[in-house]
Amino acid sequence: MGGAEGGRVYRSAQTRRFHRRAERWFVRLRPCTRIVRPDRRGGAAPPGNRLNDGCVDPSGRLWFGTMDNGEGSNSGAIYCYDGKLRETGIKGVTITNGPAVSPDGRTLYWVDTLERKISACAIAADGSLGPSRTFVTIDKGYPDGPIVDSQGHVWIGLYAGWVARRYAPDGTLVSEVAFPVGNITKVALGGPDLRTGFATSARQFLKADELARQPRAGALFQFSVDVPGVPCPSVID
Repeated sequence: MGGAEGGRVYRSAQTRRFHRRAERWFVRLRPCTRIVRPDRRGGAAPPGNRLNDGCVDPSGRLWFGTMDNGEGSNSGAIYCYDGKLRETGIKGVTITNGPAVSPDGRTLYWVDTLERKISACAIAADGSLGPSRTFVTIDKGYPDGPIVDSQGHVWIGLYAGWVARRYAPDGTLVSEVAFPVGNITKVALGGPDLRTGFATSARQFLKADELARQPRAGALFQFSVDVPGVPCPSVID
C-alpha cells in the first residue's frame, strides 16, 4: 500500500452556490431531474439541517444522511431512496456520515461522528434495516466518511486523526494510511482498476499555527491500494 501523494485544493463560487442549494435536497440529473426533500414530510425541516454523505447499494438504492449544519442538535437521520423516500429508523444523530454498504448488499455501515462510533445493521431484501450494533469505536480522532471495498473491508477517514483506516468485516484493524494533514474526511477508490485511493481533507477550524504545520490541509490526496473498490451502480428509478 503506497503512501499519500500531494493534492490540490479546489474552490469556486459555483461550488459554493451548489453547496448552498444542496443543503436541503438532492437533485437527480439523469435520465430526468427530480428533487427530493428529506425532513419535510408532514412539516418544516429542522432548522439548519442539511445533507452530508451517501452511497448507492448493489440494488440501486440510494442511502444518505442528514445533519445539523451547526453541529449542535441531534436532528440528523439516515434515509433511503428506492424510487420513493423512506425513513430507516436511524435518527437522533448530530453528525451522520456514510452510510456505506457491503458488496453483497446485506450490511449497512453508518457513522455517528461525535460519538466516535461506526455501527452496522443487516439489510433485508425489501431494504428495511435490522437493529444497529457497534462495529468499531474510534480511539484516535473522529470517524468521518466510510466506504467498503470489494473484499467487504471498511475504509474510514479520521477527522483530527491524520490517517485513513481499513477494517475487516469483523472489526479488526487491518491497515492505515498516514497523511501530512490532520482532518481526513473521505476515501474513494477509483482509477481504471479501482486500485487508486483518493482522500479528501478539511482545513475548517484550524488555527494559524496548525495551518503552518499542515499547509496542505484541504487538499485532495492520492495513494495506491492492493484490493480494488466496487463500481457504483445507478440509482433505481
